[in-house]
Amino acid sequence: MKFLKNALLVVLGVIPTFALLMMSEQVIYAETASHAVRKAMLENENPHTSREEEKGLLGGTFDRFHLDAGIAAVFAGAVLSDDDRRYFGDHDVLGNGFTMQEMALTFTGRVDSYFKANLSVAMFFNENGKAHIDVDEGYIVSDGLPYNLEIMAGQFFTRFGHLNSVLVYDWDFINQPVILNRMLGNGGLRAPGVQASWKAPTPFYLEFMGSIQQAVGEDVVSFLGQEGPGFGGHRLGSRTTSGFDEMLYMPRVVSGFDLTNDLHLKLGGSALMGPNATGMNTQTTIYGGDMQLKWQPQAGQGFPFFIWDSEFLYRDYETPLFEDALEDWGWYTQGLYGFAPRWVGGLRVEYADGAHGLDQEMDDLRSERYIISPNISWMTSKFSQLRLQYNFDVLESRDNEPQHGLFVQWNFQFGSPYVH
Repeated sequence: MKFLKNALLVVLGVIPTFALLMMSEQVIYAETASHAVRKAMLENENPHTSREEEKGLLGGTFDRFHLDAGIAAVFAGAVLSDDDRRYFGDHDVLGNGFTMQEMALTFTGRVDSYFKANLSVAMFFNENGKAHIDVDEGYIVSDGLPYNLEIMAGQFFTRFGHLNSVLVYDWDFINQPVILNRMLGNGGLRAPGVQASWKAPTPFYLEFMGSIQQAVGEDVVSFLGQEGPGFGGHRLGSRTTSGFDEMLYMPRVVSGFDLTNDLHLKLGGSALMGPNATGMNTQTTIYGGDMQLKWQPQAGQGFPFFIWDSEFLYRDYETPLFEDALEDWGWYTQGLYGFAPRWVGGLRVEYADGAHGLDQEMDDLRSERYIISPNISWMTSKFSQLRLQYNFDVLESRDNEPQHGLFVQWNFQFGSPYVH
């Protein structure tokens, strides 16, 4: 009943949005600026090349039943004003010096007439300098089901919000937003499970999604996570899932429409509900809203363009010792301006804070924090990108002492363009 109640609240919360959508006839689905630049360069170079005509890695031609493969790598370096470590994401630049944020090997292809499959294996270095190999995603997804239905099963990033399911090599900024790191985990929220989605037959873009995933593991930190260090002063115990009532549930609704021929808007609402490991009957609920506004003149060849992304998250984390649940919230907003072919300038502002719990003001993962990050990116080719970024970072648990950071990043990809 609690799940149904929360799911209903999410759906009802976005119903007023739909009244604005009746004028829409099409929508360009949300994408990052990095992906938009790459797509524009591909289309300008080979505007008449179809998918079936694309040359394979070993020569010859891939048809729709063959396997596409690609490799993406992201290297970065940083100079910080002090050695005070403030970044905790698996793919963040953790301190002064250099790191490989990720190297990913991805395969995608058609299983048969009914299903497609995707596998992405990633390697990165942890805080101790040791290589860590992980399966980002490995799933099978239906293709061509009636009534605009789609089913996905396997290990996948939860389609919560806008950025959680975007892989590192398509990020528009060097670091993971702080609020996503705190609530969705160091490497993004992902787990084995099943997802279903349905595109409604409306004159505007409207999609409903729902997923059920395991709530146990290092990638589901707001839920059962891993036994060990505490959360908000509470130690995480061992709590196994005894049935579907202790799984991780996500309802999501996404809608989009054209304001003009050149201006497109996407709105989304999501929720996450599942058990946490501070007690035998404690629950965590996360609510999120996301927005993307994209301007791109049809007369241009991909440039200029402007993309504005924003997300807000709120977490209610029950514990057995206090009547008041631990509360955390935060947001980020970022703008990307493609001002010339291959050049994109960006600015991101983000904020996170929390309430209740033991020593909340001294907790790096719950105290007040804000970061301002301008950057500039240059696509040296359709699959290679250089980025320069500055961070101004203020964290309450570090006495609100500002930390200045200068970051440089090199991102390259090769293989089939349909993998990335």
